[in-house]
Amino acid sequence: MPWTIEEVLSLLRNEYDVQSWWPSSSAFEVALGAILTQQTRWENVLLCLDSLRDHGLLDVERLAETDIHILEELVRPCGFYRQKAHRLQSLARHVLDTHGGEISHMLQGELDECREELLSLPGIGPETADSILLYGGGRPVFVASSYCLRVLNRTGACSSQDYEAMRKKMEEELGPDSLALGDLYALLVELAKEHCRKLPICRGCPLETRCSFKAGRT
Repeated sequence: MPWTIEEVLSLLRNEYDVQSWWPSSSAFEVALGAILTQQTRWENVLLCLDSLRDHGLLDVERLAETDIHILEELVRPCGFYRQKAHRLQSLARHVLDTHGGEISHMLQGELDECREELLSLPGIGPETADSILLYGGGRPVFVASSYCLRVLNRTGACSSQDYEAMRKKMEEELGPDSLALGDLYALLVELAKEHCRKLPICRGCPLETRCSFKAGRT
């Protein structure tokens, strides 16, 4: 019998501590981190965020107006630094011009409209938009990353390889509970990194006993 989503959430909460999983001082910093983390390691993101902080560029107006070449150098450790610098500045200018520099205003409107607005900005796709909404705005959305798709499909807790289908399924399962949705995402990522890798390490996995993938290998 496959795990239910509620069982997965409960078991993994006992296994991993994700209370400070996405550390940030502001919603704007969350948004910058969500863009910078594309195709790189989180350690590189922290390095770049520290550099931006040291230069006073976690401020919307200052980031919008800074020289793009300076910004490129500050985010170079994250890779694709020219594209990412442009995306960060585009976000800052949009927040400044459309929301008076208040990203919280941008994230607290009607949810579907907020999501569409984020998706309209350069370099922001579904996973980045949902990360910003969830961790920056506290909105009840699920980030159906490839890590999550892998774990949920392998264990049999859910069956879909489609981002939007999985996102909506998890939101239906857990309801408008941003804490639970955020915990589930973070916990699945932690499990995927430790056990449910591309080449899985099943031994010691907290979901091993009723995992469909493990059962198929034995």
